[in-house]
Amino acid sequence: GSVLQEPTVEALAAHEERLVSRISRGLRSRPRVRVYGPDEGQSRAAVVSFSVEGYDPQDFAAALDGSFGVQCRAGLHCAPLMHKALGTDKFGGLVRLSPGWATTAAEVDQALEAIAAIASA
Repeated sequence: GSVLQEPTVEALAAHEERLVSRISRGLRSRPRVRVYGPDEGQSRAAVVSFSVEGYDPQDFAAALDGSFGVQCRAGLHCAPLMHKALGTDKFGGLVRLSPGWATTAAEVDQALEAIAAIASA
């Protein structure tokens, strides 16, 4: 039989880094979408937070999940003071995508397509 090899921590981190970069680039290319957090190439966790002009983050997240099956979170993310500093508390926080070790590039692309579909409506 075949032997399954466990990926290293470094390999998993590199995979998540590639996905975060893909999400960030994809979101930054969309009109009306603003990405928050470090620029590409800077150290960051596997989390991308964003807002879409004209949308409440909770409503946007509900549309992503309900209409497209994209799992995400919205709100203040247990960081109300950070949202106050960013000024995002005024509109209910941000939407957050968090790819993990099992997330594929195809799933990221589907999420980006769903975000584009909702944002352009």
